[in-house]
Amino acid sequence: MTGSTGIAAPLSIEHRDAGSRARAGRLRLAHGEVRTPAFVPLATKGAVKTLEPAEVAALGYDMVLGNAFHLLLEPGPELVARHGGLHQFMHWPGPIITDSGGFQVFSMGHGTVADEVKGRAPRREGAREGAILAIDEDGVRFRSYTDGGERFMGPETSMEVQAALGSDIALAFDECTPFHVPREYTERSTERTHRWLVRCLDWHRDHGPSGRLLYGIVQGGVYEDLRRASAREVAASGADGIAIGGSLGQDKAQMHEVVGWATKELPEDRPRHLLGIGEVDDLIRGVELGIDTFDCACRPGWPDTAWCWFRTRRAAGAPTWRNPGSATTTGR
Repeated sequence: MTGSTGIAAPLSIEHRDAGSRARAGRLRLAHGEVRTPAFVPLATKGAVKTLEPAEVAALGYDMVLGNAFHLLLEPGPELVARHGGLHQFMHWPGPIITDSGGFQVFSMGHGTVADEVKGRAPRREGAREGAILAIDEDGVRFRSYTDGGERFMGPETSMEVQAALGSDIALAFDECTPFHVPREYTERSTERTHRWLVRCLDWHRDHGPSGRLLYGIVQGGVYEDLRRASAREVAASGADGIAIGGSLGQDKAQMHEVVGWATKELPEDRPRHLLGIGEVDDLIRGVELGIDTFDCACRPGWPDTAWCWFRTRRAAGAPTWRNPGSATTTGR
């Protein structure tokens, strides 16, 4: 099952690990292939910090992530489109995935986005500080952190921005709830995210660029029934791929448990992306749980180590997803 403008069967699985849910393969996209499992460094505003595009490729990365929210505010999707889309704008010839902006816009209300990811100085009082003004079924009104002006983002807005950027993979607009909100809010929010996914899919079907994939996002917080139900709902929607987002818990053990709940419910034939996770032990555990791609801010050293480890296992022809330093495979 694929979206109407996507690539038929974009993911091919070449290896599976008998002792876990790990798999290795290739994700075929409009601008090339991504060898999975793969770490995807952030190019939030059209650049991976401290690296030229050629250096990113030389490090072995096949895909980067741009952010619709930040690029909406500056320099604006219209300017990026006039320069030939994000690939030409940042001189990156390979695949690009764009985040919908849900995480960033909702974090202004919940206060959970790191300043590094937002690319600005720490929060301060004043009119230029970003803030949510209203959330309803249409979307979110917010105050821009760049100039204090009122802006709006909803499912269709996010899809339009990502289409103008020209990414290979777009993410559906979602409400990203933090750890501390009540279960009742998480449940209502997750249901709204599912309704927004339908609107994103409708826009993608009617207006989406040919060859672009659309991923739905699993929410549900730290509640097992909500996570499992959301994973089933997103899988049944017909989205080309599935991302796991939102609050994953207050520590690593809980995060791994939450990811495991979701991946148990997902179909084997579609790619799976874990949003905002990039520490080496989490990458390895995520692979064991069946994740194909990950994104996070790129800090020198550790993504290269994890990527080389994945490549070494795959090159052996029979990968074993054993955590280095551990005497046993952590398993399912």
